[in-house]
Amino acid sequence: MCAVTSTSRSRVVVVGAGFAGLSCARALADSPDVDVTLVDRQPYQLFAPLLYQVATGGLPEDDIAYPVRAAIPGITFVRGEVAKVDVDDGSLRLNSGAEISWDRLVLATGSIGNSFGIPGVDEHALQMKDIRQARAIKNRLLGTYERVQQGEQPREDLQVVVVGGGPTGVEVAGAVAELQKQMAHEFPTIAEHAHVSLIEAGPRLLPSFSERSSERAKQSLSKLGVEVLLDSAVDRMYP
Repeated sequence: MCAVTSTSRSRVVVVGAGFAGLSCARALADSPDVDVTLVDRQPYQLFAPLLYQVATGGLPEDDIAYPVRAAIPGITFVRGEVAKVDVDDGSLRLNSGAEISWDRLVLATGSIGNSFGIPGVDEHALQMKDIRQARAIKNRLLGTYERVQQGEQPREDLQVVVVGGGPTGVEVAGAVAELQKQMAHEFPTIAEHAHVSLIEAGPRLLPSFSERSSERAKQSLSKLGVEVLLDSAVDRMYP
């Protein structure tokens, strides 16, 4: 009796080129028994923690988007958006119609914004989960100054409200306040109407951090002129 060794390689498809997807693909890339295919609808990895810098004009978009194709030698990258996963057949279909077969499938597609069922959020709020949304925020912030200056919008539109006192909310509120200080030099006649409010439903900012960190964050924002509203839940949003 002799042993038979299989020479077939396992096909692993990883969907999503974020932190988790890239880490998984990188860990498997050197395996002699695995062929790795990475699928993402964008040809770059987004460094999401710095999205707020793009949204407030602190960084150009290219500084937080890194090309995926050359990131991990030895894997195959396919740009596309998954339309359907067939578990029984071990395949997935992209929006383009292309099909990719797999022996193991890793779904690392990340998250999307959650409106928590609050009326008006989906229609009127600006969320920040990708470069397109960050760009929209920047265009809205900068464009509002121009339109208010020209009398096309009321001065009240220079008031910015950030909802959520976690790390992203704190960073966004602080960065917007810094931007408003910079814009004051270009628009001195309307600068006094610019204002930032940060709303948090809980009793303190950064609830996953220590109470000392929460208090420091609140003090730092207050020094920048940010109005911090705690124990304040949003129940509706208006245009």
